Amino acid sequence: MGELVQHLKKKLDIAHVRVIGNLSQKCERIALLPGAGGGQMQMAVVEKEKPDVLIVGEVHEWETAEYIRDTQQLGGKTSLVVLGHSVSEEPGLQWLQEWLQPKTGGLKVQHIVSGNPFTWV
Repeated sequence: MGELVQHLKKKLDIAHVRVIGNLSQKCERIALLPGAGGGQMQMAVVEKEKPDVLIVGEVHEWETAEYIRDTQQLGGKTSLVVLGHSVSEEPGLQWLQEWLQPKTGGLKVQHIVSGNPFTWV
């Protein structure tokens, strides 16, 4: 899991991520939900898919984060990586610009990077 976290940070150019779980854990099943899917959807994916790690853009801390902590207390193995809402969506928006540009008949399509809105202190 630690290697996965470092890979995500490097590839997505994210300075900090939040993690609940064991960084030494082996990860074979990964659920990826960028952006803000909401606690009910995130928890439903964990229940149905039983991933080793759930990677999300953001969480409602009183829902998904506490659900993951509770399930771990009960012997569950799913860990959580929170990337950040904006930074988890940037790669998809860049891809969308590149995909959309040839379809616009010469109209310029530009992706404006929003970056992480927070300053870490």
